[in-house]
Amino acid sequence: ALAFDRTYGPEILALILNAMENYRNSLVIIFAGYKEEMKYLFAMNSGLQSRFGKYFFFEDYDQFQMMQIFTRMADAKHFRIHPDAAKKLMQLFVWNKCLPSFANGRTVRKIFENTINNHYYNLSTGRIDAETDQLIMAEDIKEHSEEDNYFSSF
Repeated sequence: ALAFDRTYGPEILALILNAMENYRNSLVIIFAGYKEEMKYLFAMNSGLQSRFGKYFFFEDYDQFQMMQIFTRMADAKHFRIHPDAAKKLMQLFVWNKCLPSFANGRTVRKIFENTINNHYYNLSTGRIDAETDQLIMAEDIKEHSEEDNYFSSF
């Protein structure tokens, strides 16, 4: 995967286009990315879009799909999710979809990892009862991480 920036993007794209033309019978090029970044990429060269024969579009996960992913991760680690925690997670998933740093499954994984870390911290400090050692509580879920706060400022 290549990250295109304003400095080197046009030069890299010119090299790729040259290779696409010179090796068109023996080379496959796949560009993949989020919608806005792909729009930017295709805007860099007016003839780029017409050089591709196939397009695949994938919608972002909704909060229910994100909850399914989170639940599977929790199940794999033998955790259950308290109903109050589930409500808080759903709100957090909706909020995260609005962030420029939203990354579908990766976002869910990061929330899960942060939640488990918070859970163990809350257990160790007595914020939650030891009887709930495999139960994710609402207290384990932070509204927003430092990283989310930073990226939402862009």
